[in-house]
Amino acid sequence: MDSADEELIAEAETAWRVGRAEAARRALDRAEGTTGRHTLPWLRIQALRGEIELRSGVPSDALAILTPPARQALNTHPAVALRMLLLAREAAFHCARQDAVDEVSALAAALPALAEPRLDALRGALQRYDTRPATAQRVAFRRGRIAGRQHMDTVADAAAGILELDDPDLLMAAGGMAFGIDRPALARQLRHRAATLARARGELGTLSTALDVLVPDHLSRAQYAHAQEHADEGHHLAERAGRDNTACSHLSYLTALAALRGDEDRARALGDSVLAAALPRRLLRPAGVVQYALGLMELAAGRLNEALTSFETLLGHTPQPGRPELAMTAAPDHIEAAVRAGHEDRVRDMAAAYIELADAAGTAEAGALAARCRALLGTEQGAETEFPRALQLHAEAERPFDHARTQLLYGEFLRRRRQRVPAREHLRAAERTFTHLGLPVWARRAAEELRAAGTTPRTRVAAEPLTPQERQIARAVAEGATNRQVAAKLFLSPRTVDYHLRKIFAKLGISSRAELIRNPPADPIQNS
Repeated sequence: MDSADEELIAEAETAWRVGRAEAARRALDRAEGTTGRHTLPWLRIQALRGEIELRSGVPSDALAILTPPARQALNTHPAVALRMLLLAREAAFHCARQDAVDEVSALAAALPALAEPRLDALRGALQRYDTRPATAQRVAFRRGRIAGRQHMDTVADAAAGILELDDPDLLMAAGGMAFGIDRPALARQLRHRAATLARARGELGTLSTALDVLVPDHLSRAQYAHAQEHADEGHHLAERAGRDNTACSHLSYLTALAALRGDEDRARALGDSVLAAALPRRLLRPAGVVQYALGLMELAAGRLNEALTSFETLLGHTPQPGRPELAMTAAPDHIEAAVRAGHEDRVRDMAAAYIELADAAGTAEAGALAARCRALLGTEQGAETEFPRALQLHAEAERPFDHARTQLLYGEFLRRRRQRVPAREHLRAAERTFTHLGLPVWARRAAEELRAAGTTPRTRVAAEPLTPQERQIARAVAEGATNRQVAAKLFLSPRTVDYHLRKIFAKLGISSRAELIRNPPADPIQNS
């Protein structure tokens, strides 16, 4: 390789990692002008161009950049081909191109062994990772989770084998495969190592992407403060780094957090911004996250037909493209909305597919949600068995929000059957969890059920106290100050004030500035 070419390519790769997308593009343009086609430098240029397009442009265009040179490099430069195929698989996933997934799988199967053991482990994981969908009648849920279980241990072992790699991008790719085969703890390890390495090296562009893959795990485990922190930081870094698609993804998670907390105006405004950016580029996952979040917000508020519309969008029942794997994640919520609205017929087939797949997954969280779905769709006698089974499985999982949702539904079921004493027990537990998690709309719904069951709910469960800085911000806002005015007064950025204000809302169990103005925190004892 010519030393000048090497320097330009290294310059481009470094610029991209540290968050200077335009500088990376300029260096690539200069390098490509002096590089022969199909050489190793040219392949590295195409790999980086494809990654830049994946994070900043149109994922289907990234596929066109990555797949042909990956095919050409299979036998001559298999390590570069592996990196290209991992990026191409991600691009195919984001734009829901099953034909491209199949092509990547076929090319991966032809990759020869690699000399570096950890890279070869990653090659083995990619070759065994089955991402083919189930039948269309089963909502095209990815078979990698279920039908390929005979390969799961092999994939997990291979992914675990690269924990000592020092390449954040490859660690993220392995984490994605670990997550796809229901190994969340391993996925967490790989992704946290990727973020730790990127942060330590000052690779802020890479860090924005590493944070993007951490947020969904925090959301699923109801670690909303961590999710907020990482999504805020990731969105800021991605915008600065020119990683527009990564920024859009973080914004979709911020939409989800606002929706969970009942901040409807903010959720809708953020959601509109996400859809405006995502749909023209076919960024189907951020668009799907928004639809799921808005559906869950409507469900919490009791607007069941609106919730059904959002959930059905995930299935592709509207002009907006569907997102099958999110449709299956949302299936328990979709089923609840349909049952409460009296439209069980609209979800029977999907529910059968979800329950079969969830049971086959063999995890406590999946089994708990499947039992909840059976309780909602079955007979009263069946519900008497399935709700307790769901709660038993929830106790083994790390999903407090899902657990509280099942307690709420079981409490409602028992109250309707005039079993008020056990109903109150489950409803109180649900209200306590929702309040602790900072989810005021869900807490109010549990409180309403408690009143219907003949008892007065607690108006506020003891929550984490406000910090001194949060108390300063809360009092200033309660006096009518804007975020910008508070920021100037306390020598903070408006973004930091906004972040702390959302934490204040969660701790106080409120969802708007108006509520804070009506009920300002008088002293530390009130919030302890």
